[in-house]
Amino acid sequence: MFRRRAVTWGLFLWALVFSYTWLTYIDASPQLRMIPIAINILACTILVPLLAKDASNMKSVLLALCWSIVISLGVLLRTLDVIDGIALNIHISVMTGIVTLVWCIMSHAEHVTEGGFHWYVWFLLVTLSLCTAFNSQTPEARLVYVVAASISFVVHCFYVLHVLKIQSYGSERCQHIFRVVSCFVLITTILINAILIQSDIITYQHWQELILVAEVVIAVIIVIDSVIGFSHQPIKQEYAPISTHDVI
Repeated sequence: MFRRRAVTWGLFLWALVFSYTWLTYIDASPQLRMIPIAINILACTILVPLLAKDASNMKSVLLALCWSIVISLGVLLRTLDVIDGIALNIHISVMTGIVTLVWCIMSHAEHVTEGGFHWYVWFLLVTLSLCTAFNSQTPEARLVYVVAASISFVVHCFYVLHVLKIQSYGSERCQHIFRVVSCFVLITTILINAILIQSDIITYQHWQELILVAEVVIAVIIVIDSVIGFSHQPIKQEYAPISTHDVI
């Protein structure tokens, strides 16, 4: 079913991210760049108590919103030159690492996802944390990004095979693979171009243009994912062992 409310909120929040990136690209004033960040913080803060009413089914979304608020505060401080780029990288890396740990513990303890999805998300978030921490022009940073790109390729290949193995043929498996492949294409493109800019093969302007294009592609993926009826619910427990409590 086309979930208009969820998609509308998702596109709205993503439009704010795109607005900030665009304002940064055109070198707008810090005061102007603060506007989408402030609106994002306000919108996420409003959504948290609204979704908290159904916290049992919205824990992952609530966690993502809290992460967005904290990261946006860091970006806001960077925009105001209160902190430098290195401090922002450390902030994003640490906060992402904490969210990764909390999500893994929560999902594992409550069995809210099947095992393969659990490890897939964990690997991606850890890789993101490491890349953020090593966002520099040093040879060590380039090595980290090369390793991250390789790990991302292996993880996505193994997870697609895992999905094909455990899920029966049908729309749900197609939906799942569509999202995994979309994620793979975006992550791989960004990691490869990060290596290119760190090696001075492309310019910073080209890097900014790539980010803008990637954000537009993500918005298109969100719309396509919704229009064709893909579910935004977490991977269900249909692969978990069947309970025997009610068996006579």
